[in-house]
Amino acid sequence: MLDGPSLSSPVPSTPDEPDQLEFTNMPGSAAVSSTDATALPWTTATPLKVAVDAWTAHLAGQRHSPHTRAAYTRDLARFAATSGATTLGAIDRADVAAFLADAASRATRKRRLTSLRRFYDWLVVDQEAPLTDPTDGFVSQPVTLRVPTPLSANEQHAMLTAAASDRPWCASAIWLMLRLGLTRSEILGLRVEHIDLASPPDGGINVVADDAANRHRERRLPLDADGVAILRDHLAVSEPRDHLYPVGFQAINGMVARVARNAGIARRVTPHSLRETFAIEQAGAGADESDLIDVLGLADDSRNRESMARYIDAAGQAST
Repeated sequence: MLDGPSLSSPVPSTPDEPDQLEFTNMPGSAAVSSTDATALPWTTATPLKVAVDAWTAHLAGQRHSPHTRAAYTRDLARFAATSGATTLGAIDRADVAAFLADAASRATRKRRLTSLRRFYDWLVVDQEAPLTDPTDGFVSQPVTLRVPTPLSANEQHAMLTAAASDRPWCASAIWLMLRLGLTRSEILGLRVEHIDLASPPDGGINVVADDAANRHRERRLPLDADGVAILRDHLAVSEPRDHLYPVGFQAINGMVARVARNAGIARRVTPHSLRETFAIEQAGAGADESDLIDVLGLADDSRNRESMARYIDAAGQAST
């Protein structure tokens, strides 16, 4: 288990739905903007497009990840398109039931219901709209969580070896995800000033939150000799002036997939696969749920504890 002081999916996109879905051909939609919506009183005659635009603007000021905001917006756009409703008062429980029944998987159904509930909580509770929440009484179907499968020792070695032959920044990025469990956003948020390359056990990585809502993510992760060496090489070759990795999320995804392919690993490997491998190895070394929450920089809630319990179970299965 990692030593050192301690300082969660976005919502993933689903294969059964397009990445973007715009409101089109909705009566009255072109005449009212989201700016106008915030100034109008809410009634049953309020155009659905106006309400969704206003809610989308509201989400932009909240502490949600871009993935979560995109998922909420996409779900509401699809709901409006499939229900055929043009005003808030035209929506009823039958529309909600049909929207949920059309989901291609339990996970999609659960996410759709969450999106609708968030929308109506905001409308009815926060905005005090004179509406009846049509999502009342609907229950999320339980989603069976998959059993995480960590990379084997040979696969990990192959990943690190293949990364060393890839682009200059890849070796250290793979190492940070696989050996310290960093997420993509944490990788992309690293700055030169966050790296302490002192000899072990004094060296470390400082993961710094981007806002107050994510303070639980802040932690210091110790660097071993391999970590110090690989990061020193990265700094010498890439010469970053601010961010260690001036790339984007898709570049990280593509790099991990490419490295896995070059490593001869047939199964799908993602940045989260590397983080899960790290977590399971930590559990195998004796980390309990609280230790894992700390070292992964997660909020201490029931959902995350359930995930940590799965990592501990997976570690037990791997040792038998």
